[in-house]
This record gives sequence, C-alpha cells and structure tokens, in this order.
Amino acid sequence: MSILSHSNDNFEEQDTLRLQELLQEISGGIPVPESISPDNMKKKLHAPQRQFPIQKYIAAAACLVLVLGCVVTVSLFAGMHLGMAKSSGQNMTGGASSSSCAAVASDMMPESLEAENNLSARELTDMQAASYDDVAKALAPIAQRNVTLGQGIIYDENGNKVNPPTAGGGPQPGTGGQESSPAAGENTVDSSQKYNPGTAGTNDTGDQTNNQVDGVVEADIVKTDGNYIYYSNSDTVNIVKMEENGGMEQVSTIKDKEFCYTLDMFLEGSNLVVLSSSNTSLDRQRKMLSDSADTVQSTVKATFYDVSDPAVPAVERVITQDGDYQDARMIDGMLYLVSQQYLPLEKTVDQLQPADYVPAVTDSTQASGALLSADSIYLLPTVESACYNIVSAVNVREPGGAVNTRAILGSSSQMYVSTNSMYLVCDTFDDAAQISYSNVYKLELSGLNIVMTASGRVKGSILNQFSMDEYDGYFRIATNLFDGRKDRRSNNLYVLDENLELVSYLENMAQGEELKSVRFMGESAYLVTFKQVDPLFAVDLSDPAKPQILGELKIPGFSSYLHPVSENLLVGVGYDTKEVNDGYGSTFTVTGGIKLSLFDVSDKADPKEVTSVVLGDCGSYSELMNDHKAFLFYEEKGLIGIPVTLTKNATPGRGYYESRYENSFNGYVLFQVTGSKLEEAGRITHQSEEAQKNLEQEMDSALTIHRGVYKGDYIYTLSDLKAKSTSLSDGKDVKEIALA
Repeated sequence: MSILSHSNDNFEEQDTLRLQELLQEISGGIPVPESISPDNMKKKLHAPQRQFPIQKYIAAAACLVLVLGCVVTVSLFAGMHLGMAKSSGQNMTGGASSSSCAAVASDMMPESLEAENNLSARELTDMQAASYDDVAKALAPIAQRNVTLGQGIIYDENGNKVNPPTAGGGPQPGTGGQESSPAAGENTVDSSQKYNPGTAGTNDTGDQTNNQVDGVVEADIVKTDGNYIYYSNSDTVNIVKMEENGGMEQVSTIKDKEFCYTLDMFLEGSNLVVLSSSNTSLDRQRKMLSDSADTVQSTVKATFYDVSDPAVPAVERVITQDGDYQDARMIDGMLYLVSQQYLPLEKTVDQLQPADYVPAVTDSTQASGALLSADSIYLLPTVESACYNIVSAVNVREPGGAVNTRAILGSSSQMYVSTNSMYLVCDTFDDAAQISYSNVYKLELSGLNIVMTASGRVKGSILNQFSMDEYDGYFRIATNLFDGRKDRRSNNLYVLDENLELVSYLENMAQGEELKSVRFMGESAYLVTFKQVDPLFAVDLSDPAKPQILGELKIPGFSSYLHPVSENLLVGVGYDTKEVNDGYGSTFTVTGGIKLSLFDVSDKADPKEVTSVVLGDCGSYSELMNDHKAFLFYEEKGLIGIPVTLTKNATPGRGYYESRYENSFNGYVLFQVTGSKLEEAGRITHQSEEAQKNLEQEMDSALTIHRGVYKGDYIYTLSDLKAKSTSLSDGKDVKEIALA
C-alpha cells in the first residue's frame, strides 16, 4: 500500500503536493519553518489524524538548503554582550568568558528592557476585569478593526468615516445613530446566568512520560501504571493489560462519539483523565444564550474515568471549556488544563452580548455551566489579538471537587510549568525597532488557586518550552533574535528574579546562528545553535548575577532535542549535515540522517562529543523532532528508544523536488548507553514482511510507531493499528495484538 493512499488519511495527496508547492514558491528554496510545514499544516487541518502519511515530504523539507554560499569563518561571539541589571548593584568586569568570546562588559540593561515593562502585584491585580464592560472595552479596538477591514470602511485623519456602507450591518449615512442592538453592559449574562452542559455520557508511580520538570506530569497519548497501558490512537483509548513474559491482552476501549478526537491523557492512581476536542458541543449551548453566536467555536473536554477495574472504565465527571487545546500539566494530583480561544469578533462590541466574548466552562457535577465571572479575567496591558488563554484547575483525586478557572485576554505561544508556577509567553513585534519580544506572564499555582503575580519582557523569541526554566527562585529564558534593521540573527539568555525583573543576561551569542535546542540542568544551561556546524555551548549559571559561557564544541550537524542521561552525560538527537557542491562553484548545506550524539559535559569548559550514531540518510524523520514525549529513557537499563522513518540512497538538492531518496526502515530504534558509549541495541517494526521489502510503495502510515513503554525485560511499542511486545534480552518479538 502506498504511503499516500492509506484509507485512514483524510488529507488528500493533491492537497499535500499543492501545499508543498506553494511553500516552496513562497520560500524561494529557504527551509520552511516547522510551524507551517506540511506536517503541522496537516495536523491543524485534520487534527483527528495523528499519522503522517506525508512524512516523506516533511523529511524532504529537512533536506532543503540550510545555508548557501561558501563557508566564511567568523568569531561567533564578536560583539557579544554580558550584563547585569542595574538593580543588582554590581558592575561587570571586562574580559571574555571563553577563548572564543570577545565579550563586551556592561552594567546597563539591554535596550528596551527597562523596568516599566514589569508590573507590580498591585498592578496585576488591577488587570482583573471589574465587569464585562471592561472586557468589552479591551476588545473594542480589535472588533472595530475587524469590522472595518470586513466592510471596507475608511477613516480620515480625525477618525471620521469617509465612506460608511449604505447597506448591511452598520449605521446609514446621515443618521448619526447606531443600529438598535444592546449596548455593552445591557442584558448582560453574569456568572449566575447558566446553561445546561449537555449529556455527559454514559501519585502515578508507573508514569513513563518524558516530563521536563520533576514533579510536573505532562499529558500524553500513552500512560501506564506498570500493569496496564492506556493508549490513544486518535479517537479511541485502548486499555491493554501487560501480562507476564511479555504477553498482552486488550481489556477494553473508550470511545467518545460526541467529541471529534482524543488529544492527551493523565493517569493518577485509579483515575484516568481523557482530554478530547470538539467544535460543536459548546457552540450549540451558546446558541441558547445568544443568537449572535453564529460562529463555531472549539471546545476542550476533560472526561474523568474510574479505572479501578480497567475492563469496565466508568465516567465520573465531564468538564468542558472553550477554546483549542494548548497543553496541560498535573502537579500532585492537581490538573491544570490550558486552552486558547480565538474570538472572530465580526461585529462591534456594542452589537455583542457577553456570551459572544466571555469564555465558558461546564461541569457535569453541577446542575449547569457558566460564563466566567468578570473578575476571573485578566486584561493584559496591550491586547493585540482577540484571544484568551484559559486555565482551569481541578483535583483529579476528588471527582466531585471544585473547578477554578482564570482567563487571560491576550494570546501566548508557549508555556512552561514548574511545581508552583506557570509561565505564559506572548510574542510581540516592534515595527519601529524591527525586532521581536517575548512578554512573560507568571501565574502562581497553589492547588485550585491561580493568581497572576508578575510580568516581564525579554528580546527575541523562544523555541519551545525547553527554552525556559525555573531554578532556585530565578527564571531563565533563552531566545533567538532577528534584528530586521541589521539583517542579523543572534541568541540571548536572560536571568530574571521571582518578580520577572532582569538580573543578568548574555546577548549576541552565536551571531548569524539559529537556535536549535536548549536544556537547563540545575546551575548549567546547554544551547545548540546552527548555521553550518553545530556549536554546543555550556553556560554556567551558578551565580545568577554573572552567567558565563564556559565551553563551546563545534561538530557537524545539530541537535533538536537534548536529554540528560546522567549528571555528566547529555544525549542530543537531531540531524547530521553535509556540504554539497552544486557543480557551479558554490556549496550549500543539507541535512543528512538522524544523528544521536553523546556529550560528556563533566568539564563544562571543554564539552566533548564522545560517541555519535547516524541513522539513515537525507529525508529521515522522527516524531521526536516535534514532540519530546516520543523519547523513551529506560534509566534502569540505560536504554533509549525513538520512533523513526529512515531513508537510503539519498540525492540531496537545493530545492524540495531536487531531493531524492528511498524509505529503508519504519519503526522503533533502541540504543544502549554504557558509560561514555552509545550504540544501537535493536530495531522494532510494525510493518508487514512484504512492506519491509518495498517500503517506498507498501509502507502503511497507520503502522508507524508513535510510542514505546517498558516493563521488566520487555518493550511495548504502539502504532495506530497495533501493539507489539519485544524481549530486551534477545530482541525477539513476543506478541502482537490489533488495536481498535
């Protein structure tokens, strides 16, 4: 079966190819950003499908030209700034922190990071809306802009309408009046006005999820308690019993017909929480509140199951909240669910009712659901988009306990969660300065209580959640900055205190390089940047007021993910790279196979790559590159597992259609870490023997392995259609079962 023709995939071949063509036309051969890669665009368009039948095209994009032209050797640190905030009361001393660093000593704050960007606790409290009118006022400029753009209204320099429309939605010429619709604040629906939530439908010691922070459990598509596997393959949760000697038996399934697809799960003792999504349920209920709510809105649903008997999972509770699922965390049994709600605002706010612009939460343990109260909504100082971040807290261990929800009006792109705080990062762009900023908002988490306690701002944009860390009362954040005026890219690291006030910083690191991965480990940080080689930087953060780059290692390729396997050993997973001559006197850099590197960081001034393994060729791909939870580390046995699709006989080219290769393996690869040695330990596939002989034509994307879990001497791998157990002692497959 062709990888493009699998019946389970709704993303048509012609759509995939056209999307790729458009991206290539627009990019002019420049690597396509991951956020708009065909893979991610496909996931946005058809979220129920977790498969990647266009993996070969995604991987081909990774073969695109990374750098054009000849290699020019420059000092990566020329002009790098090191500094401390004035508030530290100290001055920097001159001198470089490493042999390759021409540091510029400074006791000044970085430009445009002055103290007024930080809000006090009192000011943050004042950001809470006092009424729905406050929310409407914050949204009014955006709503007016949307309506203006939609109706073609033009304003003169005094703000007067030049050509108001003569028909359809809006005041008529010469009337000087408004349409007869309720003004904001009239006919309001407060927190006591509720609607029916609809029909609900009939400390995990075994958790193996690759969590970023100890004590903070992340949601994932697979959970285990050591005896049972709970695995979601798009719209069904399969519950599989792990028997002795590698045996398996599927004991039950969970399928929610009302909601479109399952997103993630948590397992806490005998409580299973299934997070799913729909774009219809709450919208129907909103119709009961407002006839103007005519745009379908997404909804996130948390269904709580009692799985004390996994063969008969029983629904205990259902909670829904507005918005698209963003992420979730669980701390000591307390679930924090985060969604993001975009408001279309196709009318001015005086034509809307609160039900049109106030988020709602429902709870099956209550008689009805409710719009959030006004004082549950934080209004950011500058609301640049009509978007809420909605955070709900509920104790998983108390099925009938309260739910507390807060909403922040103003979008965020990433989140980081420590054991007591949540940090939301909002990207903004300064048109005048031609640089981006990351606005950081800190929410204190204490059981059900969610309180915004601080805000701050740093230059540049973060890569992902691993760009942030909280340690010993300090918040550390690494960013990549593109300066539009100077046409230059650089990397920064900032240290902020508990009030998100700047303590110290390193700026202009690795100029011209792109940030590829970050890992904070206690008093140290490791950053990987890339242009033509892969510099691994070791940063000493033992003195928060004086961060220092202690060491630098340059090797071919780059790591997209860093994982500590011991105090002094770090595994990097990414891509190998190679220089290719185009035959016309110039060279370009392309990605090769998947590269695993074992770094010895015992001497931070001299980090070393002690072992490396390269799998496949140009076009190879791993789900790990986009989702760190695809990485399995069986610490007791020193085993690493990652899902892969590998290629062979690759012919890299400058553009997408110039790259050619063949699929050679689709499955799961195990690696053994022994001392300072990293070597391949085995391969597992769910593809049939016939498909393995001709993967280019016969590979079934529904048999692509997404996760692995372990028990004793056995590894259990999971694809959409199968679960398979394999012996770690001899590498032989033990049992295979079909999944629902």
